[in-house]
Amino acid sequence: MRALLRAGLRRDLHSIYTYLALAVSFLCGLLPMWMMLNYNPMIRDTTFPVTVTLLIAGEAVSSALLLLRGALEHDSGMIRNRLIGGASKGEVLLSELILAVGISLIQCLITAGMTLFGVLLSGCDMKESLAAKLLAVCLTGYLFFAVVMTVVWYYSPRASFAVIAGCVFFTVIGMGGAILADRLAEPEHYKVWVDEKFDEEGRLISHQELINDNPLAIHGTLRKVCEAAQVMNPLQTPPKLCDYLETQLEPEGYPENRAEERKAERSLLRYRPAALFGLTLLVFAGGILFAPKKNFN
Repeated sequence: MRALLRAGLRRDLHSIYTYLALAVSFLCGLLPMWMMLNYNPMIRDTTFPVTVTLLIAGEAVSSALLLLRGALEHDSGMIRNRLIGGASKGEVLLSELILAVGISLIQCLITAGMTLFGVLLSGCDMKESLAAKLLAVCLTGYLFFAVVMTVVWYYSPRASFAVIAGCVFFTVIGMGGAILADRLAEPEHYKVWVDEKFDEEGRLISHQELINDNPLAIHGTLRKVCEAAQVMNPLQTPPKLCDYLETQLEPEGYPENRAEERKAERSLLRYRPAALFGLTLLVFAGGILFAPKKNFN
């Protein structure tokens, strides 16, 4: 096992793609950090969309690097050589998972870490402990992609299939999350005023309030399932993170929105990292369990 880890680490340290991915991750964190340091409420409509895009780009770069590493392993025949050398299939996959997790978490520390560092230095009243929690939320997203993308290329019959499958997976969860976000933004019910009565000066003196179902919204059990899927979608972390940062940078708001903000905070800081970590463990365990059944002939 140690020999596999040393060989894989040596491969990554001598790969130009590793340093290229780290450089892109640095750029994806540098611009948001600069924007947070120079935050101005007048340009908030530009700051946060750009930050969301770059944070998602950081996850995409991490996933692309993992798929490229896997493609090179397929093309060079290194997996088969390691099996011939006496390593088991489970050990090969485990070593690749460990290395993938390590390099992905480094990329996350660069991209998301620089962004949150910019928030801390911007004069925002945010504690270091809260920034650490937000960074942990981002780490679970990178951890998920590290495990999933490694398992994808390991079980793929060819390098090209691994790259296509990984890209399709990334695209599907991204588009699916965006569609669900729009549908879940629709409230289940809306209020309608009827039987309105006005005084002689045109002021409303009485009315009856009706609550109607919103036909555009998702209702019932299906809504709860969709909400759970959104919590476990790693590509939904950057938008939720930026929404939370916006409330930190501009804490003033309407009192009636406080309950909704607290609910969103609990989802971001508690449910999302726990759900993503649990899902990652399932993929990790499943990949190791069925690894010996993979045929490399």
